Amino acid sequence: MARNDHGPAGNARQPAAEPSSTTSRKRSAKAFWANLFVLSATLLLAFVAFELALRSTHYRYLTHPPSDIPPGYYVEDPELGVDLATNYPPATFRMRGPSSQVFTNQWGCFDHDAPVGDDYLLAIGDSSTWGYAELEDKWTTHLETLSGRRVLKCGVTGTGPRYQEIKARKTIAKVGVSPAIILVLYDRWNDFNDDVLFPDDVVVDGHRASTSKSLDLRTGSLTHHTRAEVEAEYRQYLQEQEAFSLTRYLTQQLTTAAMFRQAFDEVHAYVTREDGPILTEPAEVYLWTVDAARYPWVVEALEEHLDNVRALRRMAEEQGAELVLITDNLPNTDLHVRLREFLEEEIPYYIDVTEPIERAAHGQRTTYHHDGHWNALGNRLAGEIIHRYLVEAGLI
Repeated sequence: MARNDHGPAGNARQPAAEPSSTTSRKRSAKAFWANLFVLSATLLLAFVAFELALRSTHYRYLTHPPSDIPPGYYVEDPELGVDLATNYPPATFRMRGPSSQVFTNQWGCFDHDAPVGDDYLLAIGDSSTWGYAELEDKWTTHLETLSGRRVLKCGVTGTGPRYQEIKARKTIAKVGVSPAIILVLYDRWNDFNDDVLFPDDVVVDGHRASTSKSLDLRTGSLTHHTRAEVEAEYRQYLQEQEAFSLTRYLTQQLTTAAMFRQAFDEVHAYVTREDGPILTEPAEVYLWTVDAARYPWVVEALEEHLDNVRALRRMAEEQGAELVLITDNLPNTDLHVRLREFLEEEIPYYIDVTEPIERAAHGQRTTYHHDGHWNALGNRLAGEIIHRYLVEAGLI
């Protein structure tokens, strides 16, 4: 029998009513907001997962300041400008790597107080001699352990040979005994600048501050801020730090934000870099890279810098000590060629530790990811290589 699609007479099915436009809009809006919520939640979870993943890597150190010396660690000195305070108690030093404890001994060196005999070694230099690592991890401590000889660790960050010669003399006078060996770890980039700018620093409210105002590349003329100007800039800096900054807060709390900030800063520094002739941030432009043909005074300044290294050698001779000068990854280009020739010709005990460290590292990283100083491995290998050099040279 054929199916009756209409049912009983007078009771035929009516087609379903079409939804109103208002109902359609409501359903569309609900779907939109639901999808937006799901998308937002997914993105948020992805961001949190990405942030947590980054915090388990070396990128977490980007939330740290490049260098955060505790207040009071430096004191003003009439000859040096600034020096390390004496008997400074342990305090936390933060950088873009693992934080460490820093302190000083009775002679104003980042070292423990311990007896000093007439066969001790005096280590001077800048930041790579001073620290950027726990005292037990420093190359000087490894050298001390391997040699069985006391190594007095008296590096001061941001200094060159001119400063270091005075620091060595003052330290030896305080100790009252001349060392058998004076070790100088030379910085291939900073030391030239540090000599040209010396004396440059003062202490304001316990913090080290630069007085350099500008450097004229045409003449080599250097101008300095007055003490009042330095203090005014410092007060302004403190006000900025005390005021809330969303950017600063995020870059201190979120590794992701710190990564974006670092990328921005690198691009900004490249775009706004100073090529002269007036440098308003003279410490941030390495004089090694300046065009010596265009600015010939730089060559004269380099020769004065080399004279300061000669003064280190003479000072060691006066003290009855041997001078050992150490470099790391010294370039063989531009003005560095003249430096390398000088060191090989005039410094009897000179070693560049670059290749020995690379061979001994077997591909492992020897510096921090976001800071050029040696990490624990780099320090250990440097101490071992310097010890081997001293033994082979018959110095210990």
